[in-house]
Amino acid sequence: MTVSSKIVRKYNLDINHYPEVLERMKKKSLRFALYEREWSGCEERFCLHDEILGYLVEELHFKKKFQEAWSIIKRYNLLQKGLIKKKEPLEYFEKNQEFKILPNPIWEKDAFNPFEENLGIYLPGHYINLRDFGVTEKDVYYVDDVKHENFELSKKVLESSEMVIKKTFQ
Repeated sequence: MTVSSKIVRKYNLDINHYPEVLERMKKKSLRFALYEREWSGCEERFCLHDEILGYLVEELHFKKKFQEAWSIIKRYNLLQKGLIKKKEPLEYFEKNQEFKILPNPIWEKDAFNPFEENLGIYLPGHYINLRDFGVTEKDVYYVDDVKHENFELSKKVLESSEMVIKKTFQ
């Protein structure tokens, strides 16, 4: 965390009043994610945040992963939205548009498992899975909108639940 972001947090300031700090935090978050994951995992993590995807394209361009960057540009219309801000990648992709669009392997092989297991990075059973506790995909409420009824239902259930620690986790 940068010194400026620590000050914002310590004094409970509104981060939106400090756009440079916010931008720095977003870029730092992306770089950390890119250190831990492949481009496909970062795209999945930030797919609802076009601005951060623009930073991802800039990072991929810097790493010479042009086809991956182009795939993200096309899926999210980032050139048309003006979200590629660095001059070099912007000019490069405005001139070079002959790349093939790569599918995101996470979405191609998506299943009700950790994506690392779906992609074969780890063997099944490497992670604790909801199935280990008898939870199936139909038991899960997907919430992508706070105005959706599933949000209110999930909030109610979570607020009324108690934490249970089993001996296996101690």
